[in-house]
Amino acid sequence: MNTRNYYIKKLRSILKDDLNLEKLRNRGFFLLSLEERRLLNTYLKYRSLEKYKLGFIKSFIYNLQKVNEDRFLYYFNHLNNIFNLTSFKINKLNIENSDLYTKKLDSKVMNKPKSYSNDAYFTSLIESENYEDLNKYYDIEVIERDSNLHDEGFKK
Repeated sequence: MNTRNYYIKKLRSILKDDLNLEKLRNRGFFLLSLEERRLLNTYLKYRSLEKYKLGFIKSFIYNLQKVNEDRFLYYFNHLNNIFNLTSFKINKLNIENSDLYTKKLDSKVMNKPKSYSNDAYFTSLIESENYEDLNKYYDIEVIERDSNLHDEGFKK
């Protein structure tokens, strides 16, 4: 089993616990799609409706499996901060702060501009650092609100 699948499997088992679902909602809400937020909030409000919990986990894991490597590393970094995924045992060895992904995270994800928008085109412009089209199609208020570019000194 490759490392990515291993962490997805661990995450699936972690999300079965309601306390972990609350942690994800409270600390990782920005990682969830609008539909995933709706499912999770509905389940946490009416805990007897197990179908919302299962629907949330299925949707979240499915989307996590389908993202490209860079996006997965972004999710992994935040999920690791919430759930400490790297403290699990792999082949009977306890790995603390595993270097399996952290080296890649530093170089690929941590320095990359981030989008907090549900607009796929906006996100693609941020990720490709296409600032010309970003300015052409979006107001500076939207760019500041839906990205971290204002933190990096981005000017219109």
